[in-house]
Amino acid sequence: MNESGTSLVVFASFLSDLAVDLEEGHVLAQWALQAPRKAWLLRPGDVLVSPGPLSREFRRYVSGLTLVPSDQTAVIEVPPAGTVPVAQAVR
Repeated sequence: MNESGTSLVVFASFLSDLAVDLEEGHVLAQWALQAPRKAWLLRPGDVLVSPGPLSREFRRYVSGLTLVPSDQTAVIEVPPAGTVPVAQAVR
């Protein structure tokens, strides 16, 4: 848990209304590739919901620099489900 005693759920680079309106598929693909960088925001007890995988090596690297053990955070991979809102993709 973070300093406030609560856990956060961080949604990384999912569909936005802007991208849907513009039908910019290549933008969504780029966002998915950048999703792992949200791992820097995690504190103990937090959960990252990501449209792409985070490698074990990257998680160890982030953990070493942030001093937040990777076993104290969770990453849930929810692959993009086309042009649907985040809640639908997570479901």
